[in-house]
Amino acid sequence: MDQVRKKVTIRCINRQRFAEEMQILREIFNSGWQHNWGFVPFTEHEFATMGDQLKYLVPDDMIYIAEIDSAPCAFIVGLPNINEAIADLNGSLFPFGWAKLLWRLKVSGVRTARVPLIGVRDEYQFSRIGPVIALLLIEALRDPFARRKIDALEMSWILETNTGMNNMLERIGAEPYKRYRLYEKQI
Repeated sequence: MDQVRKKVTIRCINRQRFAEEMQILREIFNSGWQHNWGFVPFTEHEFATMGDQLKYLVPDDMIYIAEIDSAPCAFIVGLPNINEAIADLNGSLFPFGWAKLLWRLKVSGVRTARVPLIGVRDEYQFSRIGPVIALLLIEALRDPFARRKIDALEMSWILETNTGMNNMLERIGAEPYKRYRLYEKQI
């Protein structure tokens, strides 16, 4: 693992180059997810729009890009758990719900976070280095989460067939708590 650690550089997203960084994330995502069931690649416009919607919600130190020889190979996006922040707002941001939400996200904080997006380029996924890159990205979130007193992390939608990721998460003590299933029937 130490040999891999020396090859991999982990960096925060650069907000001054936000549009370029979003395209890097899109390329990695499309590469890493292309063999998953039901995958449809993101267009440049779709990913840019998603980035514009999330950029005010996601702190700079919760988006990391991994690079090998200065070439981006993986990324991770962490988010404060909005569900925790809005639990008692009863679906209403008015008249004062918006102020409570803003206060909880920016001042008092939430205790849990989510990783809705993580991607490793296809060429690294089934190599020895792929799970290590993913682990290094998860480790990169540790300090920003600790500063915010976040003590629980949810990583969602990890396929059961993604043995590298599942084995790595099991080794660090993560436990599956939900399972989604799709069934098909001829009508």
